[in-house]
Amino acid sequence: MNREQVALVREEWRVVDRWWTDEPVDRHYFEVVLEGGRNVCVYRDAEKLCWFTQNALDVEDVVALEERGVRL
Repeated sequence: MNREQVALVREEWRVVDRWWTDEPVDRHYFEVVLEGGRNVCVYRDAEKLCWFTQNALDVEDVVALEERGVRL
């Protein structure tokens, strides 16, 4: 993830949905821990054939959002 090695795969799951529409969803998700200790959720989109990051906030990002009144 951004050239940081994955230290641990905590969980993985697959989501297949909206197969009846023009925009089906077929994703393989992984919750991973990176070498630096950050927890990140990534997924491989089988339709687009590429990887995406989901919920990848650093502690500094969370603090900055909370200072602005955003609760996560």
